[in-house]
Amino acid sequence: MVKWMGKDRQYLRVAALVGITGVVLLGSCSEEPEKQGQLCSIDDFALAFEEEAQLRNLPGAVGAFIRANGSSDSVAYGFSDVEANRPMAIDSRLMSGSTGKMLAAAVALGLVDEGVLGLDTPLSSWFADEPWFPRLPNANDITLRSLLNHSSGLYDHPFLEEFAVAIAEHLDDPDFVFSKQEIIEFVLDREPLFPVGSGHGYTDTGYYLVGMIIEQSLKAKTLRDVDPEDKSYYDVLQERILSPLGLNLTTRSDSRTHEGLAQGYINPENPILKNYRTTLNNGVFRIHPGNEWTGGGLVTNPKDMARWTRAMVAGELFSAEMLDEMFTSRSQVDPQIDYGLGVFIYKTPIGDAVGHGGWFPGYQSFVAHFVDANVTIAIQTNSGDPTPPIGQMAMNLAKGVIECGAGA
Repeated sequence: MVKWMGKDRQYLRVAALVGITGVVLLGSCSEEPEKQGQLCSIDDFALAFEEEAQLRNLPGAVGAFIRANGSSDSVAYGFSDVEANRPMAIDSRLMSGSTGKMLAAAVALGLVDEGVLGLDTPLSSWFADEPWFPRLPNANDITLRSLLNHSSGLYDHPFLEEFAVAIAEHLDDPDFVFSKQEIIEFVLDREPLFPVGSGHGYTDTGYYLVGMIIEQSLKAKTLRDVDPEDKSYYDVLQERILSPLGLNLTTRSDSRTHEGLAQGYINPENPILKNYRTTLNNGVFRIHPGNEWTGGGLVTNPKDMARWTRAMVAGELFSAEMLDEMFTSRSQVDPQIDYGLGVFIYKTPIGDAVGHGGWFPGYQSFVAHFVDANVTIAIQTNSGDPTPPIGQMAMNLAKGVIECGAGA
């Protein structure tokens, strides 16, 4: 059980526990991937995937990869529901966790392309008249750019004691969903972590603001002569990315039941559902996943994750100019990891990679595209235990695919 240790120490403790959705989930980027040998066939990959999953004691896992020549395969291991003896399938679905931030950023960058948004437009342009705005740390200096690359100096509400307490108070009402303003209120009246643009502070709260900016911009359309659209973020995501790319296994996580969703198995130290072993009760979420929204907010599958990542780096989702901004507008996480606009950028022994990790109680996700090799790999598991890192599992498997070569 997590012992609350004061706001700053508690924040760091829980952040380390869940891996900040890309750092601990990857592990040490300087660590040489374990030797798996060349993984030239789907059988080779499936055997290696099983070995890696067993090493981590995962109840179940799904993996997908896209080779340099564009061919792809998927594998599954273990159980989607251990108690029901239901095997994991290659089309089983799991919670995206923060990998969904990649798509929130992609939607925003598409709107920048169209002149609806500006990367350096101040947040005050949208929310100066809101009663909460003057109480927001760094309010007058925050821009869309600083929200997308986590350099806004805002705290991350899921890992604040007040949020965990509020979630616990509503466990008897699993349909409860915080309003957007209620989410923002968790970080109000605090000293900022740092001045805008001077550091990295991973924040789901910042991505809530990204979602609010997207929806507000569609209603206003103040930067072009187009009729306003009263659409939700999810509506726009479906229209602009999910449908065009054929991501049929990816849906919004704004309800407590989802077809094909694997049972999640919870880390006993998890601060949100610490008294439970499983995320679902008879197929229904114990807490409402709608509270994640643009901080993640999706039910998905590794095949779709690999596809959207590949499309993003290929420039299918927005212009070359925005792609350049995504990779160059960075905040530094550590000497080997930066965060661009919606993506982690990793320096690894097998080449630079871009991608993201994700965590939700009972689930982990990781996707990476290895730039020089043009290989993409995605993994999801229904284990909420972030160690050993599934990102390192992805590294080990990616090395075998890369070593096989483009013609595999």
